Amino acid sequence: MTWVLRLVGMWAIADALFLGFPPRRWARWWGRWIGAIGEGAVVSRMVAAVELAMGLYLLLRAGFLAAPAARRYHPGDRAMFRVELPRPVAAFFRAPALLYRLRLGWLPGHRFLMLTHRGRKSGRTYQTVLEVVHYDPRTRESIVVCALGTRADWYRNIQANPPIAVETGRDCYVPTFRELSPEETYPVIADYLRQALGLYRPIARRVIFGSLGSEEERRERARSFLLIAFRPTPESAADARPDS
Repeated sequence: MTWVLRLVGMWAIADALFLGFPPRRWARWWGRWIGAIGEGAVVSRMVAAVELAMGLYLLLRAGFLAAPAARRYHPGDRAMFRVELPRPVAAFFRAPALLYRLRLGWLPGHRFLMLTHRGRKSGRTYQTVLEVVHYDPRTRESIVVCALGTRADWYRNIQANPPIAVETGRDCYVPTFRELSPEETYPVIADYLRQALGLYRPIARRVIFGSLGSEEERRERARSFLLIAFRPTPESAADARPDS
């Protein structure tokens, strides 16, 4: 029964989001539903608010919004987040993985990459989608933040076994990787925040740096972050360059 509540709750939230964004370009998929409630923005947003409340309530009843077991990360872990993220937030960060499962990873371009790696203990092949904070089209290097620091499974796996593949945009290659030095981290993060769009910029700054006010404090905080750069091996780099 729990999975039914979660499914209905997530569907209600998705429908609420679609109805809440004008113009009503979703009519080709939601044609009959929108035709039933009308094209008016006020009515559709009222329905969206009801659906959103219902969806959150169902997810709460299903335990999806419950806080996970507390797991704290220490400064030595080099983690961006000091505690484990709530499930909804973690699910939000995992959402781009769906595009790669649907073979649509090229849609966001080089904003994300999919890392294929081998389990250090199991020997199984895993795929992890990571946000790219900097991409260099000249060298095809992608830099990602290891948000959970040295405790992240994918990081431990590539320490034990070389990464198998990286897919980003329309590019796919066998990668080599390096850890950025503490001196390199702040310029990369600062440039990422400068290029963040609209309302996402203050949210991202708050998530990354918290309440730190001065640039010196933020610079010192960034020194503890674990950033990994992936680029093609010399053999992969010799291949024909992909379309950007």
